[in-house]
Amino acid sequence: MACGCAALPPESAERVMLRKLDYLAGVGAVPGASEAAQKALDFLTESSVAMRRLNVDVTMASVRETLDASTLVVTFSLQQGHAGTLLWASWFVGGEPGEDKAKGPQVGRFALNGALLQSLEADAALLRTKQKRKHVDVSYLDNGLTTQDLVLRVVKGTRGLLEAPLQVLASYLMLCDGIENIVLVCDRELCVLPLEACAPFNTGPAISRDFSLAMHMHRRKTMANVDKGSMRYIVDPRNEDVEGGYVGTVKRVNFTTTCQAFTNDLQSSFSDGVIGSDHIPSKAEWQRTVSGASLFLYQGPGPLLCHMSPGLLSSLNLSNCQCVVLMDRAENEVSERRQNKLDTSILPSLVQLRGKNAHTDTQTQARAHTHIHTCARPLARTKVAVARSSAGCVE
Repeated sequence: MACGCAALPPESAERVMLRKLDYLAGVGAVPGASEAAQKALDFLTESSVAMRRLNVDVTMASVRETLDASTLVVTFSLQQGHAGTLLWASWFVGGEPGEDKAKGPQVGRFALNGALLQSLEADAALLRTKQKRKHVDVSYLDNGLTTQDLVLRVVKGTRGLLEAPLQVLASYLMLCDGIENIVLVCDRELCVLPLEACAPFNTGPAISRDFSLAMHMHRRKTMANVDKGSMRYIVDPRNEDVEGGYVGTVKRVNFTTTCQAFTNDLQSSFSDGVIGSDHIPSKAEWQRTVSGASLFLYQGPGPLLCHMSPGLLSSLNLSNCQCVVLMDRAENEVSERRQNKLDTSILPSLVQLRGKNAHTDTQTQARAHTHIHTCARPLARTKVAVARSSAGCVE
C-alpha cells in the first residue's frame, strides 16, 4: 500500500490514512477487527483515486527483467510516524535473478534526524531564493551568507543525514560489478537535496532521477532509439559567453567559449541547429528547431525559457521529440545584466514562471512522452557527452 505514498504530499488524506493504519497496527488494531482501521483501509482501496493510480501491482521479477544488469534502481521514501521520521530505502539491480542472495533486492528502514531534515529543506529554499534573478531597481536584504557557503552547508548536511543508508548501499555496490547507470527515485521532500553529491552516487556511474518506478518502467517500454538524422541544437543564442580577461569576477584563463567548445566537439554529431556566434535565432527558428528534432539540445547562459517564451513552447506539437537535453542556468555578467534589464519591463509572474523550470519540464514530458535531461552547470569548458546524457536513447 505504501509503494506510491512517496508521490503524495505529506498533508494529503492518503498520507494521513497510511499513518493512521501504521499506528493502529502497532497497537494491535487491524482491519476486520477494528472499525477505524477498516474505514481507513476502505478509503485507500475504494475511495482514493490517487492510491488507485499509484498502486501498481507488479512483481520484482518482472521489473528486473525489464532492466539490464548494468542498471541499479535506488528508492528513498519518508515515513512520518509517532516515533519520528523514518527512511525506507531499497535498491536492486536489473537482469535475471541470480543465486547469490547478497546481490538480490534489499530493503532497509533507517531513523532520520527530523530537525536536520527541516534545516536542510530551509537552506535549500533559501538557496533557491538567492539564485532567483533580481530586479536592478529593487534592493534586497542579504544575511551575508554566500551561495557557495550555503551550497557547501547543504551538501555536508545531506551527507550526514543519509550517512547510514548510503554506507549500506556502498557495501552493496562493492558486490555488484558492471554498474553503469543508477536510477534514483526519491521522496518529494528529498528532491530538493543534492543527493548526487553524496557517495556512492558521485563515484562513477551515470545517475538520473525519475518520479516513480512505475513511470520509469512505462518510459522504458515506450523508449525507442533516437533518429540521429534529425538531432538539432541551439547553443548560446545571443553569443553571450564571449572571450575576455574576466567574466564577472572570475578570470577565464584558457577556457574556450561555449560556441567554440560546441563547434569543436559536438556540432558534427547534429544535423541542424543555430549557434549564437553565427546569428540570433528568430522565434520561428526556435519553434522549427524544437518541433522538428528527435533530440533537442540547448546549451547556453540563462534558463531556456528566458530565450524561448512559454507561449512559443506550449503551442508546439512535440510528438516527434524523443529526448531533450537542457544545459542551462549558468550565468555570466553579460547575460545577467541583459536579463535583469529586460525583467524590469515585464510582469513579475512571467519572471516567476521561468523559475519553475522543473514543473514546465514535467508538463512537456507528460505531453510528448519526452525524455528530458537537465544539467545546471556551465559546460563551455568541457566536452558534452550527449550519448551518456540520453541514458541509452542514443547509441
